[in-house]
Amino acid sequence: AGPDGVLAVDLGTTTIEAKALTGGGAVCGTFTVRNPLASYGADVMSRITVAARGEFARMHRLTLSAVVRLARAAGAAQVMAVGNTVSLHFLCGADPTPMGRAPFAPAFTAAQAFGSDGLSIRTLPCLSAFVGADALAGAAYCRPADGDMLVDLGTNCEIVLRAGGRYYAGSAPAGPALEGAGIECGSAGVAGAVNAVRYDRGLRVSVIGGGPAGLAAAVSARE
Repeated sequence: AGPDGVLAVDLGTTTIEAKALTGGGAVCGTFTVRNPLASYGADVMSRITVAARGEFARMHRLTLSAVVRLARAAGAAQVMAVGNTVSLHFLCGADPTPMGRAPFAPAFTAAQAFGSDGLSIRTLPCLSAFVGADALAGAAYCRPADGDMLVDLGTNCEIVLRAGGRYYAGSAPAGPALEGAGIECGSAGVAGAVNAVRYDRGLRVSVIGGGPAGLAAAVSARE
């Protein structure tokens, strides 16, 4: 990207994806890394619980270091980050533990700006504790018409609806459905997992990857 370029970062719960942009706004590279906080829990509420036990400072350093490494790989000196509100708290060094209990108050929802290791890092505003800057960025980019709905189906599902000239937003965890996180029975969407059942003179089962419902699904569920 060069020193005048910007690294656009989407700080997801599971994956951090970044695109290097030239000074003119053209994409010149894509970089992806697993969110280092995945080892602290598959969902943001689990990570908030771990942070409250005294791990917040380390979790902040891990998140920030991952973004710095991506910027170095892209050759960018500026970072513009979006993501769910909890992940952005870890990036910016703001304790997210109040979001783990009522009234679920974030330390901030406004845009943030700070420097680290010679980088200029900024974030877009978040909409609420559980509707992040990624949903705002998506709505700003897509510019939905009245009656349109934007759905970001990730570990955390965020929905933005435009109706009557106004925007309405909400969120719900989708990790259990997509990744098998926090469930006692079933599995993630892997080969061998049942993804549909219908009755046609007997039960007809559809399995991801074809074949019988297999060991891969059972192993995934236990893990």
